[in-house]
Amino acid sequence: MANSPPRRGCFGRSIVTVVLVLIVAVVICGGLAYVIVGPAISTAFNSVAAPISANNDFMNALIAKDYTKAYGLIHSTQQNSFGGSPQGMQKVFSAKGWAPSSYTFANIQVGTDAIANGSAVFNGATQYVYISLRKDGDAWKILGLDINGNAPTATPSS
Repeated sequence: MANSPPRRGCFGRSIVTVVLVLIVAVVICGGLAYVIVGPAISTAFNSVAAPISANNDFMNALIAKDYTKAYGLIHSTQQNSFGGSPQGMQKVFSAKGWAPSSYTFANIQVGTDAIANGSAVFNGATQYVYISLRKDGDAWKILGLDINGNAPTATPSS
């Protein structure tokens, strides 16, 4: 009986095949997860980013003394309480000393409405700014504004 050489299998090719199959499976699963979960993540991000953007746009317009732009960011139901026009808004804000020279956003709480807070410098003094917002169609608009010396209180965690 002749000695036959030991049988050499294709073990090396099997590992490569298994690795390639795993890579393809991960890519497919990742793609499916993105398709399924991606829109929900995007919606959650936009639900917070949009009111922050409206808040910052409003305060930046006030810093630039662009009352036409700032007034355009006011919810239509609240425009009378902001002076009824860009010129009226400028008069109200000037009378109250609400001409900010800088603004720093700090926090936002978003639900049906949103409440943003931050700090701003008015006539050289730092004050705390509280802005309430409400979604109007696709845009977040300013509902109310409060400026005072009371720092925001921390939201207790559950």
